[in-house]
Formats: sequence, C-alpha cells, structure tokens
Amino acid sequence: MKKWKLINFCEFDKYATKSYCAIHNVDESLNLGDIAKVDEKEIEDFDLMTWGFPCQDISIAGGQKGFVDEYGNITRSGMYYEGLRILKEKKPKISIIENVKNLTSNKFKTEFETLLKDLDECNYNTYWKVLNAKDYKIPQNRERIFLVSIRKDIDNGKFKFPNGFKLTIKLKDILETNVDEKYYINKPYELVKEKTEVESNCKRIANVELNGHDYLRRVYDTDYCSPTLPTGTGGNHEPKILEDFYSNRDVREYKDYSPTLRADRFGLKVTDNPDKRVRKLTPTEYWRLMGFTDDDIKKCIDIGISNSQLYKQAGNSIVVDVLYYIFKELYIAIPNIFDDLKVSSFFSGIVSFEKSLDRFYKELN
Repeated sequence: MKKWKLINFCEFDKYATKSYCAIHNVDESLNLGDIAKVDEKEIEDFDLMTWGFPCQDISIAGGQKGFVDEYGNITRSGMYYEGLRILKEKKPKISIIENVKNLTSNKFKTEFETLLKDLDECNYNTYWKVLNAKDYKIPQNRERIFLVSIRKDIDNGKFKFPNGFKLTIKLKDILETNVDEKYYINKPYELVKEKTEVESNCKRIANVELNGHDYLRRVYDTDYCSPTLPTGTGGNHEPKILEDFYSNRDVREYKDYSPTLRADRFGLKVTDNPDKRVRKLTPTEYWRLMGFTDDDIKKCIDIGISNSQLYKQAGNSIVVDVLYYIFKELYIAIPNIFDDLKVSSFFSGIVSFEKSLDRFYKELN
C-alpha cells in the first residue's frame, strides 16, 4: 500500500493551528511555529515541500509592496525568503508553491523572475500555471498560480498541469437549505431610485446591522447592494456601488459559481424572493467552496473555532480539488516519488495540501 507521512507543519496562527490539528488528527507538537525561527538544519529530511507565502503585498487587494518595501524592509510577502532558505537546505524532490495570480503581473515581474531564478539555482525545474477553481469542479471563480518545482536529477520532463473540466456542480448545489436568521441583514433595503440620491442615501442604506456588526465599509468594497441601485459616484472615499456587481461579484443562487472568497470579506447572497433579502454565505458554504467537507468544518466548530476565524481560514486556504488534480498529474509523470512520501508543510493554514493528499492516496490504494 502506498502511503505518505507528515514530518511537520509550520503555522504561526494559533486558531489555524487548532483547526489544522483537528482536521488532520495530529498533535500540535508537530508545528514548527514561526517560520522565521525555524532552524532548517534541524528538520528531518522530507520529499515534498508544500508552501506559499503571505499574499498581502502581492495581491490586488493588498499593499502591493512586493517582497521588499521602499525602505528596504522585508514585507509580509517577503516571507518567501524564509521558505527559500529551508528549500535550499533540505532539497526535497518536489516543491509546490501557491499564490495569487497577481504575482505574474507586470507590476511584480521582478519578483516573479527572481523567484524562478532562485528555484533554478536551487537545482529545480519549475513548471507554473494559473489555475481557476471553477475549472476543477468547484463553483468558485478563484485564480491562483501554482509552481511545481521538480529537482533536476529526478525530473523526466513529463509533468504537465491538469486540464480543466466542464463545471457540473453549480453554486446552488452547495448552498445550505436552512440558514440561521443571524446570517441575514436585519432590515430590508430602502432602494435608491435616482442616481442623485446615491451619495446622500448610500450610507444610510449600507449602514445596516448584520449579526451585531456595522457593515458600512462593505459598500466601498461592493460587497452587497440592492438590484436597483445605480452606479456609484466615484472618488477614492465616496461610497461606490458598481453597476456590474451582480454580473461579476455577486453571490446568487442562479449563478454557476461564486466570486473569489477572501479572508476579510464575507460573500453575500441576494435571494430571489420579492423582499430581496441579503445574507452572508455561511461558514459551511465557505468551506464547501474551498473543497472541504462538512465533517472538516464540524471538527473545527466542535473545538470552539469562531465563525470569524472559520471565514478567515477558508479565505486564506487553497482549493483542495485543484491540488488533488495536480497530484494526479505528478503521479502520472513520476509515480515512484509517491512511495512512502514524506511531507513538510509550510504556511500550512488548514491542511489543503494534506486533504488533497489524503484523497489522492485513498484513490491510489
């Protein structure tokens, strides 16, 4: 029987650590903690390194400072160098990195070329591609770059990224049927009928209470609005309600897939009922849209992980199904690496790589 073993994982966030251990049924003693404090010379050897690095300074929604800011300081995204330090020392057979699509943009051309050069100098051939979750049986429009680096002495040039599939599971198929009232906005929208009313009424309309929290700032992010609201007034600080929200960013039952889930934003769904009620996606729906099972999230709920952390953990995670199909292609290319595979997981989050490996090995055996 083919099997794999987790050597260690590396997660700084205490809540993500608890979720990781609950889902994967491992002890917290396997956690290396702060990657900046990890002594790479003391880690047990491993075959597969799964990692990423914080996207805040690469993402369109973030500061976009790159790996180093204007003062020469390493940014959060510059934690990449910590992962590279470990890769250089341990030289595993395979390295897989995931990050936001924006890493491949012209703005970060220098950073991306540096990353590829670093991997080459570490003696790896690197294959990379932007993959979208909706092409791999998950109804979420989530584009992420994946870099599969194979050590040159074992690479046979046969690896290729998985082809996509026609989306058969639609958003409506993963939505819960009975949703607690706490996920709904408590007051119906007062609809704006004229464009001139936007500036004066937008704040009043948006300043509604949802589960005890003020969601005024969500208007700036176009997280929700009423179907009849006109386009926004523009400007950096004026409320903006985008005309294309319902075609591009909205989460509605009749759409095939959701927009990209984020750790700091709760996707909202407008029902097709006459009252046009609006609610958050539930944590369970969030996790389903990342390829996790209801049993996975139940384990986290049972140990007391809050809803806010559940949203954050899902938004920071990687879609399990995409990774699963990458592992299938790796097996087709180099099957012998999956014999007693030893894995070390960095910037671990909530076990996306590990869940996909579990799924793959179950099928393999």
